[in-house]
Amino acid sequence: MLKNTRAPFFIVIVLGVLIAVLQHTALIFDLYWVIKWLDLVMHIFGGAWIAFLSFWFLFHFSFFQNRKGNSIFVADIVFLSTLIVGILWEVFESQTGLTSVFQYHYWGDTFSDLLMDSVGALVAGFFLVKSPIGRHLSS
Repeated sequence: MLKNTRAPFFIVIVLGVLIAVLQHTALIFDLYWVIKWLDLVMHIFGGAWIAFLSFWFLFHFSFFQNRKGNSIFVADIVFLSTLIVGILWEVFESQTGLTSVFQYHYWGDTFSDLLMDSVGALVAGFFLVKSPIGRHLSS
């Protein structure tokens, strides 16, 4: 069992605060309209945040207690969690009117958002594998 889950939780808190500040600033100053690629960056951060949060949650509550040495299984669960949350976010945007399936760029934007969520999850996964936490999991 992973003894210290504080490091991933610290990352979850810091990244969450960063995302909240960037989101608040972007909405106040209409930065999503001024900086077209900001949405992609936010999805990368969001994907990484969900991946770290999933990793922390699953280890903190000992879900992977007997999975030591099976880092591929852990990576699959964390990546799948990120993808599910990304899809649910896109459904939320559509249902609340933030976007519409009738907009000409909807499907391309949705695909790129999910792709960037996945990139964020992969970056988080790479960080976790290269960290002492990942080495503990692999041993």
